[in-house]
Amino acid sequence: MSDNGVELNETMPLQDDDKTLVKRFVEEKDEFAYEVLVKKYQRMVYFLALKVVGGHEDADEIVQKTFISVYKNLGRFEGRSSLKTWIFRIAMNYSKNLIRDRARHAGEELADWNATVESSVEADIEADQRRRIVEEAMEQLPPRQREVLQMRAFGDMSFAEIAQDVGISTSAAKVNYHYAVKALKGLLADFGESHA
Repeated sequence: MSDNGVELNETMPLQDDDKTLVKRFVEEKDEFAYEVLVKKYQRMVYFLALKVVGGHEDADEIVQKTFISVYKNLGRFEGRSSLKTWIFRIAMNYSKNLIRDRARHAGEELADWNATVESSVEADIEADQRRRIVEEAMEQLPPRQREVLQMRAFGDMSFAEIAQDVGISTSAAKVNYHYAVKALKGLLADFGESHA
């Protein structure tokens, strides 16, 4: 029996592919299959969230929200992308939402903080502004380039994994990444000038 009370069937191999695990969870309500998926992708989601939001507590919150969403919506997973990509996108959306909410409330919180805390708050706001500028610049990229860049930069995925998940060749993934980085540098320069 696992530590959360789910009985483990010794005949179930841990190497089941995602499609089989999804099917077992959705059709057979097999909680063990869901546990395997969580264990398989939890580390990826945590480090993605940590890179985007910058704090361990926030990253833990993103992991929790992501896998609650996966649990509730796994029956709607259509398989048009890999499960890894689908989970990656859920985590990325929660991360973006947290940054957006934090920036929205930053102004309200400033009025309540004393002078000794203001300098650290200003640094946080500046960091949030920089993240928003990068996020806005990334939104300007063509969808394929943005997707490849996010998978590579935030998901620590290899070009081969990206190619497989997106349905393109490895060289096309590399080219899309190269053009995305080049375009992002130009966009960030433009954003920097317009926000100066």
